[in-house]
Amino acid sequence: FPNGVEGTYNVVSMSEAKGALIIPVAFRRGIPYFGLVNQYRYPIKSESVEFPRGGADKINPEGAEVEIYEELGQPSKRLDLVGTMRPDTGILSTEVGIWIALMDSSVLDLDHEEDITGLRPNWVSEANLISMIANGKITCGMTLAAYTLFNINRNKYGMFMR
Repeated sequence: FPNGVEGTYNVVSMSEAKGALIIPVAFRRGIPYFGLVNQYRYPIKSESVEFPRGGADKINPEGAEVEIYEELGQPSKRLDLVGTMRPDTGILSTEVGIWIALMDSSVLDLDHEEDITGLRPNWVSEANLISMIANGKITCGMTLAAYTLFNINRNKYGMFMR
């Protein structure tokens, strides 16, 4: 190790893998609704409620739009990169772009089902999202970090709050 201690260090790397995590937001009567998916995660042997995400070749809008369309069934009206994160700096080398996607609430496909996984989006109000976090229904670290980043940027990205 850099501090001189001998030991074994593991790194899981998918070459130069990148990822996209999308915070889908749609407004109904001025209230923000967030698109979530229930994804079965084998390491925890249960479903995880989280924002849509997936692998990408680069951190770019095209990769984010692919995930939005796969998991929500429609393109975004507007897409802004608000930051990046490294999900686990202790073992993974992956970098993930965090995107806010403004969705058109008048055409949300509430019956959309992702082809490969069968995922279906679940649109919840911000009050319900906060309640799900407070009650331990959302425990995905990436989703929690992304929602924090959304709140930090709430004023900067005021166009989403209209």
